[in-house]
Amino acid sequence: MPLRLATIADIPAIAALESNPLARQFVGQWSEARHHTTPAGGDARYYVNESDAGAIEAYVILRGLKQDFRSIELKRIVAVPERGMGRRVLNEMSMLESEYN
Repeated sequence: MPLRLATIADIPAIAALESNPLARQFVGQWSEARHHTTPAGGDARYYVNESDAGAIEAYVILRGLKQDFRSIELKRIVAVPERGMGRRVLNEMSMLESEYN
């Protein structure tokens, strides 16, 4: 399925992906509370990718949305390990963000 903007209801699944032992090697561990407050600040946007069954398989955090110099930071990308989703998710991100700029 294509990427979509994440909702508050997605945060438990986002935290679960992040806590996967393979993901823990590469990304910091944020609490669910931090994942709730980060997009609420207006400077970050979360996207998720769902399986056909509706399970969250990947998420992306972009930051720097309020910056005047139009430079967006890819803060984090986490996906279910060993499914080759990273490249596809990044390609989709580039298309989505070009629509916002």
